[in-house]
Amino acid sequence: MIIIISVMIIIFFSCSWGQVVNDSTDIKAEEVISNLLQEPGEESDNSDLYDTIEELISNPVNINEAGLSELIRIPFINIATANRILKHREKFGHFFSVYELYSIQDLSKDIIDKIFPFLTISDKTPVKGNSDNSFFSNSSINLRSKIQDDLQERKGFIENKFKGSKYKIYNRLIAGINNFELGFLTDKDPGENSISDFSSYFLSIKKIGIINNIILGDYLIKWGQGLALWSPFGFSKGADAVFPVKKNSKIVNRYISSSESNFFRGAALNFGWENFSLTTFYSRNGADANIDSVSQGILSTPIDGLHRTDNEIAKRKSTSETVYGSALEYHNNYINTGILFYSSSFANSFIPGSIYDINGNRFNYTSVFFDLYLKKVNLFGELVYNGTSVASINGIEIQANKDLIFLTSIRSYPRNFNNVHGFSFGEKSGAGKNEFGIYYGVRWNSPAGLFNFYFDQFKFPYASYRMPLPVTGHEFLLDYKNKLFKNFATVIR
Repeated sequence: MIIIISVMIIIFFSCSWGQVVNDSTDIKAEEVISNLLQEPGEESDNSDLYDTIEELISNPVNINEAGLSELIRIPFINIATANRILKHREKFGHFFSVYELYSIQDLSKDIIDKIFPFLTISDKTPVKGNSDNSFFSNSSINLRSKIQDDLQERKGFIENKFKGSKYKIYNRLIAGINNFELGFLTDKDPGENSISDFSSYFLSIKKIGIINNIILGDYLIKWGQGLALWSPFGFSKGADAVFPVKKNSKIVNRYISSSESNFFRGAALNFGWENFSLTTFYSRNGADANIDSVSQGILSTPIDGLHRTDNEIAKRKSTSETVYGSALEYHNNYINTGILFYSSSFANSFIPGSIYDINGNRFNYTSVFFDLYLKKVNLFGELVYNGTSVASINGIEIQANKDLIFLTSIRSYPRNFNNVHGFSFGEKSGAGKNEFGIYYGVRWNSPAGLFNFYFDQFKFPYASYRMPLPVTGHEFLLDYKNKLFKNFATVIR
């Protein structure tokens, strides 16, 4: 009853004084992800990727202010597309509507349809006597609640091993007024006892003098190509042969996902002046861990976030991690580069299962990344030093013409490189360890249809727990799409 009354009050206030966010972001996110991911070979959950796309949709890029580096962060926008948008703005002035994109020569309707949800127009000039410029006209409330049940009863419920009910319950509220935004999330997995087994919260304040963003509570740092710092999820190889390879970072970001691991809880500040950006951050957060009863060392750190049985509950936040660091970045329309240092320390030491596993309780990382644009060529990469080895990924993207893009990248992740907060591109998505690979990708929007092709050679030079022997391999994918009629398309993969 309390929940129902609270929802009714929120809806009343938002309808009376604010702008209710009531768009079809779920449908748009599903369309984007279906265009980027391969069909999974086994049952998988892409809910975290939906949160990533939804974040982009909920915070669209203003095409009247964005530079090249901001535009190419949007899925499906490459260098050529971004340059056409910028040249049109330079020649004709600010866009009066996002629909004006359809008037740009050599910009296909298919691309505009795909990028449309991520773009917006903002007019900062106040209009005198306009009641729409009131305090509450710049407010928004987004409330999302989900209750989910399995048709098939799980074994844990049949054997009475789970402590809680069989329902998955998810609630998220995000409210914003002017430069302030507040969010709160609770999540309960099937079998867990508390409706708020996992909770997350944040307060974000933007654009106050030289301060670009302040986040108190839960947040992420997305840096470079994801070798040093990234979110606990991300895109990897898929039906689009170009987009997933290169990451486009956003240095400080609020955390709105129900994934229960590898995020920061504390404070982050991002300052900006002219072409420089300085970020400093601090976090102290609990982490699930299997603790050895004798040595009190960490045997493993489960990331599933499940707390249904006595054993799983015993792992819940059984250790803690303290993180602090700073990052300095320089950016303009042609180059984006920066250097980052951060330190991570755990309350307990890791007990390695093999010679190259993570060991100890204190870890330092220094990262340098670059993103350089030279007309139709984009060079990008990142190098990270963890005190014992250097991991790197470097790539080049060439826009041969408006319809043809080539991309290649080389990744080198040493066997003794360990990082719990990275999520790098590779065959073992997000692993960033014991892997060397060379990737080639081509995307060709031909008169006969859209072709995406990639070829990836990789090797895991050293044996591990999951691989008793060194492994080499290669993989290729060809994806062809032809839109025969307005609402009918053929895909061959």
